[in-house]
Amino acid sequence: MNDRNKSVNFVAPWTTLTDGLPQHALEKWGELPMNESEDVARALLLPVLRPGLNGKSFFVAGGKIVKVEDKLQECKPIWLGVELSAWVDEGQRRTVPGWEATVSVLRNNLGWGTRESKRGRLGLHRSKTGI
Repeated sequence: MNDRNKSVNFVAPWTTLTDGLPQHALEKWGELPMNESEDVARALLLPVLRPGLNGKSFFVAGGKIVKVEDKLQECKPIWLGVELSAWVDEGQRRTVPGWEATVSVLRNNLGWGTRESKRGRLGLHRSKTGI
């Protein structure tokens, strides 16, 4: 929650079964998992139940809720490279309020560690013993 007691989060539901979904769409969709309205409602309630959530995007698919940024953060060293990823992490740490808390969550809950890059900068990397 920011200093003005407001938070901004985003919920992106995949196909959701509603009365407005045409029959031909249901037939094309077939056996693929589909949201129920309650699944989307659960995602909308997450920030209410956990007020510390702010700036998150929740993708809802087949009744499962995924925080998009967490998965992007996990794979960032793969798509940016370890060194550039470390630079971005350091820039975030220096300029974004709350970044240290995010890093702490990654270290404690997702098995991330700290590694020194070739240029002597510290950055996050995925530990081989992590989840």
